[in-house]
Formats: sequence, structure tokens, C-alpha cells
Amino acid sequence: MTDDRFTTYKVARGEKLEERVGDLEGLLRMYFGGSVSATNTAEIDGKETECLILEGVDVDGLNRVIAGIVSYPGKKSRLAVRFVETHPLQLSDGADPSEAVQAKNDFLHAATGRTAEDRRKSWENSVED
Repeated sequence: MTDDRFTTYKVARGEKLEERVGDLEGLLRMYFGGSVSATNTAEIDGKETECLILEGVDVDGLNRVIAGIVSYPGKKSRLAVRFVETHPLQLSDGADPSEAVQAKNDFLHAATGRTAEDRRKSWENSVED
């Protein structure tokens, strides 16, 4: 796997990702259902990272979630996630694609302590620099 499909997320100031997440597999299953089908190693930001592959996701609009924790020497770790979404034309009747957006935002808030607005502002600031 390559990192071009992963997004990394910083944890809130004063927090440590390892303390917030603890059990990444359990957190993934709590927000998305399904089960971890495998682990794989991916190169993310030049770092070999072990990732969990969650299959059988119970959220409309999502097929699979791949996540791992990227460790950096002398820096805080970051959460790396790839959400594999269902094409809108492949959704069943009555499926609610906004359910996927809500589940992703709830999961990322629980894992990082940062809201969608906080993440967007941080991204905008990094783009301006």
C-alpha cells in the first residue's frame, strides 16, 4: 500500500493519540461495526505503519476502513485513515450516505479530540504556510 490514499490526523493539543485511542481495533468496530479482516503494512509519510483493515462495515456509504498509527521520532503520533466509500450509484434504496459522514466525524473526534471544524481550520492553516 502507498500513502497517497491515507489522510493523517493530528491529536488535540496536550493530548497523546496512544492515550486517546488505546485499542484502535475496538474503536473502529464501535463506530463502524464490521470486523478486522487483516493487518497490512503501509508506507505513510515515509514510515512503515501497521494498518488494520476493517471489512463488513455497518455504515451506509462505506465499504472498508483502513487505519493505523504513524509514529514520528521526537513528535506526536498521528492517526492515518483511508475510508473506502461506496459509489453513490451503488447504494441500495433507502441508504443514507450522510450516515458515513457522521460516522467518520464521530470516529475522528473520539480518536483525536478534534472536531471537523478544528480539523478544517488546521488544514487551512497548513495550506497557507
